[in-house]
This record gives sequence, C-alpha cells and structure tokens, in this order.
Amino acid sequence: ADKLLQELAGLVNDAVRKDDILGRFGGEEFLLVMPHTNATQGMAAAEKIRSLLANHPFPFAEKQPLKCISISGGVAEYPFHGLDAAGLLLASDEALYEAKRRGRNRCEVFHAEHPALK
Repeated sequence: ADKLLQELAGLVNDAVRKDDILGRFGGEEFLLVMPHTNATQGMAAAEKIRSLLANHPFPFAEKQPLKCISISGGVAEYPFHGLDAAGLLLASDEALYEAKRRGRNRCEVFHAEHPALK
C-alpha cells in the first residue's frame, strides 16, 4: 500500500503547478493547496487528477471494486468556504464526504446547504 501511495503522490505532484502544495494528510488522504485558484479551477484540477489516477495502470488496480484506483475529492475556496485553514479543511472534508455519498470516484465543491451543516 505504501508503494502505491508513493506512486500516486508522484503522479499528482507531476500533474500540478510548481506553486501547488501536496501533502499526505492521514492514512490514505492527501491535501492539495492551490494558491490563487478559485473553486471552478480547483474542481477542474481535482477532476484532472481523478481521471489521471483512474486511468493509470497501477499494480492490482483491476482487483479494486471499480477495477481502477479511484479517489474522491472535496474542493473549498478561500474566503467563500472558510476564512482560515481549519474552516477550509472542514468545508473540503464535507465536500469529500458528499462525493463519497454520491458514489465515490468523483469530486465535489463545498456547498453551504449540505445537510450536515444545517
């Protein structure tokens, strides 16, 4: 699993801009900070990364439930979805769980009307 995560991180790092910051955020979670990027651009980047990983010939990918390595992603934009790191993390995490609720292997942008926030 560690080798797969290293390969995944390398692919993502090669696919993003030099000013973007990628970091591992727990077991199988990654955080990508994209300065000077709005939610629409962030969503396009997340979708590009999701597609890149789904189409990459990872070892054992065919044994996964979707026959590929899939990711779910959540996107949040400063200052609209959070005014600090904690707020943005909360918003992007909620968007991530919305992506998982909607079937995984997809990305979602945070929306204030998500049921968990009412």
